[in-house]
Amino acid sequence: MTKEIILRDKYVKLTGNYKKAILLEYFIEKSKKEGDWFKASYSSISKESLLDFTKLHIKKHVDELVEKKWIECRIDPQGGFGSTYQYKVNVEQINQDLEKLQKQAK
Repeated sequence: MTKEIILRDKYVKLTGNYKKAILLEYFIEKSKKEGDWFKASYSSISKESLLDFTKLHIKKHVDELVEKKWIECRIDPQGGFGSTYQYKVNVEQINQDLEKLQKQAK
């Protein structure tokens, strides 16, 4: 089975880092497949994004995306024990920040 990583230049510019851009693209693609809120563990994010980071390293990058308000995060209400969270992509915030970048580039 072949897996691919999508790396868009606009997300690299937005995040300032190709690793965060890969994660942002991962969340965007996952939300297209699974709907608004979807759940994922740090280990599954690491594996599915093909970054193969430690849970701590993935958490650090995801926390930065959440801090920028590009991703929303909450504890999975049906998750029980463990570190399973639900995520939602904030497309509106991403688009606003991309527009700001375009204006600054002019």
